[in-house]
Amino acid sequence: MTCYDALTKDGSQVLSLHLTETLSGTVNAARQAAKLASGDVTVIDTQAADRGMSFQVLTAARMAHAGADMAAILAKIAVIRQHTKTYLFVDTLDNLVKGGRVPKLAGVVTNLIKLKFVFELVDGKLKFYTRGRGKKALIKAQAQILDQLADATRVEAAGISYVGEPSVAEAPEKLLQQVVPQADLLVARTSPIIATHTGVGAYALMFYTVD
Repeated sequence: MTCYDALTKDGSQVLSLHLTETLSGTVNAARQAAKLASGDVTVIDTQAADRGMSFQVLTAARMAHAGADMAAILAKIAVIRQHTKTYLFVDTLDNLVKGGRVPKLAGVVTNLIKLKFVFELVDGKLKFYTRGRGKKALIKAQAQILDQLADATRVEAAGISYVGEPSVAEAPEKLLQQVVPQADLLVARTSPIIATHTGVGAYALMFYTVD
């Protein structure tokens, strides 16, 4: 609230963009602060994370710098949100179970039979995309996703976020560069908040397509 009041003191508007509520409660804290702030503050759940979130943040910043009004910026980032895809590859469900993102029983069963999961972030929520036994299942799912990318009208930007050593992202990065060499690609270690939920060895593929 103090931050919002300082930024709006001169009459400026504030657009506050946040990590999906699925992974962090920050956006709810921001909504409460916006109600108490004295200035004009708009809070948005990007329904994304990491590089997927940046597609909206960077676009909003560029548009604001160019003099666009709030309505135009909100309309544009809504389109970006609709055209952003995020896929999360995890070795174990342990951390997601601890965080309450998946049922405890699912974690026990998958560990017993060594199932690997791929999730898709849909409307800000983690949904099962596919599953299978062992690393080969993740590789197969990755190939299917990249096939979709190859058929996309145009991939504007892409990203890979990972937990642990950079080697986790090496194979998907090479494949992504081959499939969409024109895309603005960022590969980076994810934040501690997300790493806490996913566990070491996890990584995510994110991309934004334009018509």
